[in-house]
Formats: sequence, structure tokens, C-alpha cells
Amino acid sequence: MTNRKSTKRALLGSVMAMVLCLAMLVGATFAWFTDTASTGVNKIQAGNLDIEIQDENGKPVTNLSWVKAEGAEGEQVLWEPGCTYELPPFQIVNKGNLALKYKIVVTGLEGDTGLLKVIKFTYKTGEETFDMNTEGHLTANGGASKVITVSAHMDEAAGNEYMNESIDGIAITVAATQDTVENDSLGNTYDKDAKYPIVAMDTLQELINNATEPVSAKLEGNIAGSLTVPQDKEVTLDLNGFTLTGGDSHAILNHGT
Repeated sequence: MTNRKSTKRALLGSVMAMVLCLAMLVGATFAWFTDTASTGVNKIQAGNLDIEIQDENGKPVTNLSWVKAEGAEGEQVLWEPGCTYELPPFQIVNKGNLALKYKIVVTGLEGDTGLLKVIKFTYKTGEETFDMNTEGHLTANGGASKVITVSAHMDEAAGNEYMNESIDGIAITVAATQDTVENDSLGNTYDKDAKYPIVAMDTLQELINNATEPVSAKLEGNIAGSLTVPQDKEVTLDLNGFTLTGGDSHAILNHGT
């Protein structure tokens, strides 16, 4: 009898020990072998696209005036059919650390914008003459254009209807955007479709003409001239506080703000 009791007590003790072990296992947190590794990554630094108009001596230019022929500096500048006036020479300098492409445009036009129809702007570097929409390219960190002279010629066929008309607020603006020079991990074509800021009518017209999808654009300055909006184009224009005047420009307002 005594042996049976001892055996029962031993069995009971074993069962209780197993129960306690199971309870401890249920509430336990398992430990696993673990490890981590890390490496530093270079900081993300955005580039800087910055252009400046300078005179031939490297000083920033803020204002240009039409130049009269030598010996006639005191005469008033009056336009008439056949005349050609030039602005003082300047150069375009890339002050940023990104290569860029640029166009020289005439902006800020106010007044009798119809007069623009008979005045043609061009620019010259050395002996070469270029249309105003000709694209130029500048390397980063001080890349500079050749010396540029902008001229304007009034058509000999301009009639009496242009007498006494005037255009005010004229500015020479250099519009710049990214160029396909710097490389990312895949090459240097990631910015091949970079768009110029809309500061001139021809830029806006080119954007609309080449669009295969609805156009959404924002002005970056007052623009004037003749604009044509094809019937099959859907255009939304944000004036951004600026004005769009001249020619058929009102047509675009039928498609946006």
C-alpha cells in the first residue's frame, strides 16, 4: 500500500511538473539569432539652374536702350519703315552648377501690339545672325555665350496705319531650362523633354502645336502677339497674374481660365 501511494505521488508530481513546463513555454518569448548591417549613402543635393545677363565687362545688366548712330546720340529714337535699331552688346552667363539650354525672347510688351507685326527682332554673335527663337547651350559653373547684339528692323512695307503707335514695357528675357548633359544612373536623356518657362507667345504657340494631350500651362510673364488655338486642342491656361494680349489670343480663354 505504501509503495502504491509513493508511486501515485511520483506520477502526480511528474504530471504537475509537465503542466508547469507547458505553462512556462506558452508564456515564454522565443529568442532567434539576429543581425543588422547598414551603410551610408551620399546626401541628396539638388542642382542649381541660374542665368545672368552681363555686359562685356562682366557686370550684371538691368536695362538696355536703343543705340543711335555715332554722332547722333542726342536724337530721339523714332521708328519708321526701313529703320534698324540695335541694343548694347551683352552676354549670357550660367551662374549655376547645371548645364542649360536657353532662348532669347522679347517680353513685357504693352500698348499697340499690332506694331509687332512689322518689327522683326534678331540677334547677332560675331558675323552670324539668328532668329530670336534660336536655341543656345551653356555649360555649368560660368559657361558664357559669345557677345550678343539684339537688333530690330521695321518693315519697309509698313503703312500709315502704324504712325504714332508705340510699344512699352519691352524687355529682353533669357528663358532657360535643363539640358541633356548631366547623367543619372541611366544616362543623360532624362531631361530631354524639359520645357521652357512661358514668357513669350512663340513658346506658348509651340507648346500648343506640339501637344498630343490636353495642355495645361502657366504664364511666367506678360506676353503679346498673335496666337492660334486649333479646334482639336484642349487648353487650360493659368494667367498667374500676367496678361495675354494681341491677335487671336482671346480664343484660348474659351478653353480655360
